[in-house]
Amino acid sequence: MNEPAPGQVSHLVGHTYRLIIAFLILAWIFISLRVYTRTVIISNFGWDDIAMAIFTVYCGTIIYIFHHGGGTVITDFDQLNHLMKIATVSESSYVLTMMLIKISLAIFFARIVVKRWHLMVIYMFVTLSIMSSIATYFYVFLRCGPNLDQYLIRELMRDCTPIQLDIFMAYQQAVFNSITDVAFLFMPVLLLWNSPMERRAKISVGIILVVATLGAVCSLIRFKYIKGVLKNGDYFYRAVHICMWSTIEVGTCIIAGCTATLRPLMKIALVQVQVTLPLSRLGSGAPPTSITLKSSQQSSHRSSRMIRTLDNDLEYGNADPTGSTALLPKIPEFVELIVRPDPAILAPAAGKTQPRPGSMFG
Repeated sequence: MNEPAPGQVSHLVGHTYRLIIAFLILAWIFISLRVYTRTVIISNFGWDDIAMAIFTVYCGTIIYIFHHGGGTVITDFDQLNHLMKIATVSESSYVLTMMLIKISLAIFFARIVVKRWHLMVIYMFVTLSIMSSIATYFYVFLRCGPNLDQYLIRELMRDCTPIQLDIFMAYQQAVFNSITDVAFLFMPVLLLWNSPMERRAKISVGIILVVATLGAVCSLIRFKYIKGVLKNGDYFYRAVHICMWSTIEVGTCIIAGCTATLRPLMKIALVQVQVTLPLSRLGSGAPPTSITLKSSQQSSHRSSRMIRTLDNDLEYGNADPTGSTALLPKIPEFVELIVRPDPAILAPAAGKTQPRPGSMFG
């Protein structure tokens, strides 16, 4: 690769900038749906929901760097010193975001697996990922001392950690990150293979599998550009490549992690569609009666309440311990019948007959 000239702008700056904006918007759409599901529908907001928002810090630092000389060869000392501090925050936020996303996905898979060895595999890989990420996180901040204002000066004086250790830390984090991605990629395959899960559950897990595949591929592609993160004279020029693939990797992992929690929201939407469609197909052309509307609302409310109860059971890991993959308990088919009829239905018959003592509605 030819050495870039001072002030030369990378041809990928524009593409990477638009990519970051697109993934930031897309990620926040899914994060908003996730937060709504966890707070309104199942009322179980967790720390891993807050972790998803750290992606905004990463994107914000990259956008700031691009607006202040990122993607070019910077020769001004003050500008370079300032951007080096921002780049340190960017690298650390990437490492922290990936670690927390891995933990969130591990929690999701741990709730739905039914075999003990599946659980052991999840614990092993997520533990390795956490240890690697924590070590890298502190290394990024402390490789040239705790004072970030002296970062560039110490770098120019060769007073930081040796380049060999920089390469080792960068590659070990990428290796453990990729291994965990591949392990979590095959976990849905194990769950879907010869599984008696209902089709809707398989589709939701399959969507997560497809999105996670893209994240794993991006994680492997990053290996080619890892040397670009090493601090040298043209760091901000060469780091554009790894920045682009890191953004895709983190963004797709966030989408996969958010999709894994949207089952209650999708169930509620499906119930609403099932209630709305029969009403829209009334052939008389007259508006539906209040009895019909009230009955539909009661049915929707009961279904929503059952969905919330069942998903809370799944949220707290109440899966079948016998090894069955039927994740949700069987709902009796008669539950909808044991409901007091609407008063408007009983009113016409009130003057003619009285309910017998001991009857269901007496």
